[in-house]
Amino acid sequence: MPSKQIPISIAARLIYHLGEQLISDELVALLELIKNSYDADATKCVVTVNSRMDTPHGTGFILIQDNGNGMLPYTAEHDFLRLATDYKKANKVSPFYKRRALGEKGLGRLSYQRLGRFVTVRTVPRIERLQEDMHSEDRALIENQNLNCIDITMDWDGFSDADDISKVFATVEETFVPNAHKGTEIRIEGIRNPNFWIMSAEKRRRLQSDILALINPFVESKSSGAFFLELDINGEKFLVDSIDEAIVDKLSDVSSHFTFDGKILTLTADFKKKYIDRQKKQYLSTWEKKGFEIAEDNFDTSEFEKREFSVDLTTEAAWEKQCQLPKHSVNLIRGIPAIDFVFDGSFYIVDKTSANRTEIDKNILTENLYVQRNFQRIGQIWDRISGVYMYRDQFRILPYGNSDWLGFTARSQKGKATILKQGNVTGFIHIVGEKSETIQEQTNRQGILEDEYGSNFLLILDKIITEQLFQWDKMLRGQFTMPKEDQKTHLLWNPTRTIAFKERRSAEKDYQTAERKLDQTISTVKSSSSQVSFFDTEELRKQVVELADDADALLKATDELKKGYTQTISLASGKLSEFEEIVPLLGQTMIIETTTHELSRIFTRLAASSGELTAYTHHLREPAPKLTRIVLELNGEISELDLQLNHILPTQRNKLKDIQTIDIKSFLSKQYKEDGAVSKRLAKAGISCSVTGDTFSVQASPGNMIVIFDNLVINSEYWLDKDEITDCKIFFHCSSSNTVQIWDSGLGVAEEIENSLFEPFQTMKRDGRGLGLYIVQELLSLMNAEIELLQERNSIGRRYKFQITFQEREK
Repeated sequence: MPSKQIPISIAARLIYHLGEQLISDELVALLELIKNSYDADATKCVVTVNSRMDTPHGTGFILIQDNGNGMLPYTAEHDFLRLATDYKKANKVSPFYKRRALGEKGLGRLSYQRLGRFVTVRTVPRIERLQEDMHSEDRALIENQNLNCIDITMDWDGFSDADDISKVFATVEETFVPNAHKGTEIRIEGIRNPNFWIMSAEKRRRLQSDILALINPFVESKSSGAFFLELDINGEKFLVDSIDEAIVDKLSDVSSHFTFDGKILTLTADFKKKYIDRQKKQYLSTWEKKGFEIAEDNFDTSEFEKREFSVDLTTEAAWEKQCQLPKHSVNLIRGIPAIDFVFDGSFYIVDKTSANRTEIDKNILTENLYVQRNFQRIGQIWDRISGVYMYRDQFRILPYGNSDWLGFTARSQKGKATILKQGNVTGFIHIVGEKSETIQEQTNRQGILEDEYGSNFLLILDKIITEQLFQWDKMLRGQFTMPKEDQKTHLLWNPTRTIAFKERRSAEKDYQTAERKLDQTISTVKSSSSQVSFFDTEELRKQVVELADDADALLKATDELKKGYTQTISLASGKLSEFEEIVPLLGQTMIIETTTHELSRIFTRLAASSGELTAYTHHLREPAPKLTRIVLELNGEISELDLQLNHILPTQRNKLKDIQTIDIKSFLSKQYKEDGAVSKRLAKAGISCSVTGDTFSVQASPGNMIVIFDNLVINSEYWLDKDEITDCKIFFHCSSSNTVQIWDSGLGVAEEIENSLFEPFQTMKRDGRGLGLYIVQELLSLMNAEIELLQERNSIGRRYKFQITFQEREK
């Protein structure tokens, strides 16, 4: 029989298989459609999901609206309705904003099928943007017919899985709609998985990290065509945490901007006067406490405020000589540095220690509603936005972000400490997509491909831009290092001899000087008295006057010294009074420590005896219910005693030097939420405990950590009971910025004590000593950590939330 040429056909079910394999879930499908809006030069994309409303095609709908370029008829028919075309491969850059295309595999059409059953697309093309690459069919159609709108419908349930894919049709209608909004609107009805859109905490987190966090939040960034995204899921609004770049600039201590045009790298930095003044003030205060005062101050802030660096990177020598990089560190192609790309960016830096204490200026709060609603202190903004993010045009390149991928903290730890460290820096790097095709991403979309171009790009960011900022800040801080003594003047000078210190005069030194002067005068008078004639009254008068002046000077110095001693005695009396309050506590602590040792010994013996008793009851010939019950109760009490002892033992004096790496979230969960001694006590009192957020590690004594957090929990326990709160809860929220926030469902802190809460002997408890929070503060200060009562107020207008900030752990 003769052979036949039979075309290979494809069953329509392939669309479902591809959708399931290439698009893992609804969020991935939604992201693909958002990318399509971005690729179409839209500046705004609004997504509305309603999984409850009934439609003609089933329950629920998804609406995606953008103001992009829209589609021309030829594109709609030959590219949009054809799977896996090379349209975006052939059109890598968008026609208007010159964005590099994000979508590449034609997954958008599969996303429609994954999301719902019936799809309606209305697209209104922006002819003025698309006519340059317009197909001849489109040109003839537009010239001969009055059309501005294309309506496309696809019914995914309108065909059988077994049908050949050639029998799957879409309906296309070309019409004219007066005043039609340019762009594309997609309506998907009959949601396939309505339950997916019930937003859990995990889905909200994914929505933030997988979709919202991909959009550049700096709304005033230098790149044109910013992309805004809004989502409404069953009435709940989700927005990109956009923040005005101009406000971030105002609030920062240091702002820096850089551009690279494929040849010249330019870096500028503005070290704000407020930052330099703060460094200087701290420097002067340090030496004032050491007993010195300023002798000369010729320090000029303006010399360090504005910095600029520019270099032509087209030669290998420039990398070595001007950028101080090792020889042959740059990658070459045909003997020329591989730098055929364009980018710009900005870093905004604060000193978090100061920023955590500094309230945002009222004028800024007034002019920006987003900041007003979400933040009260500068440090809170950096908690939200810290990290250097990388974008190609306006879409983020993963994984660059809040990890310290540029090594700020490592530099700060190896060299002199600077302001450039993780948590202090926020900003972005913007790759110009149209002019940076050489910068490729890895196939798994997890970073820049480190070929010749990618390696040079990352080298510029790390070893030139970041390193230069580090050196500038190091130079500034170098002005405020240990002063050296000038042997001639005996003044102490800072390294550049712009600030000089001298020993401060003191009442005690003045007294000693006056005393020596009077002694010398008396000696002089005595030695000359025998030679002075009785009638030589003028000479005698001079000596008496001199003697009187010196005696008067001594008297004044004595008075000053007396005042100083009186003040010291008064302060000492106050401290003594406070000490008298603490002495009984110290005595109790010593007794408790001794008792704990004894209890441990007793526990060991009890546990052994209990084991023998349990074994005895098991071997009795006849059951003894009463004895069995007593043994069970005894074992229960022994277990409870074990819990309490294990909780107390780390707080003993000999254990407090036992420094360990503590995972903060695990520690809090174990002590206060799971099966620790305190968690059981809380449960018995009807108090639930929640531990949320991202974990981090601290180097600390477990005993000190127990004392710190136990004090805070005990306070919450007391007031929840005292104020008769019905729904009793204690909350811990951890952040990767090394902070823990603690609050409860009580009434909050009384206004009359909110500003003196951490001072000793300040309390609103009837029999309280007012030492708990003071001890917490002092223990934290020994760890270079701090605690504060945040400005945030609850529904009755009280401050209620504590925040502990631990120092960053050395790596």
